[in-house]
Amino acid sequence: MHRCTVGMFVVFSLVAVGFVSTQSDANTKSTVQKLPGARPAIDAADYPSLQAAFDAVPLEGGVVRLPAGTFEISEPLVLSRSDVLVEGVGGATHIKNVNTQGKPALQIMHPDGVKVKK
Repeated sequence: MHRCTVGMFVVFSLVAVGFVSTQSDANTKSTVQKLPGARPAIDAADYPSLQAAFDAVPLEGGVVRLPAGTFEISEPLVLSRSDVLVEGVGGATHIKNVNTQGKPALQIMHPDGVKVKK
């Protein structure tokens, strides 16, 4: 075989393997059944802000996974769900509170907010 023919064969083989691999991943994801009773894991990297990720947690709770990085906040993050685990990547996840008015970084609030019965 010539060098050019071997090179084209290798490239074609890699493209074909990539296509088959992509198709099997897509098929696997669509047929995977979720474990009954499992609460969702919210990946904060999929949301425009940390607050949006916190707001995406359903009322029954779940997990919010924060990616590695430094996230500056100027207003408190409000968590108004019960039974929530906020999980970072150890020392690689930083929430930097840049608020100059002394507000906290995190505010945990009852789901009913200020309307909660005493």
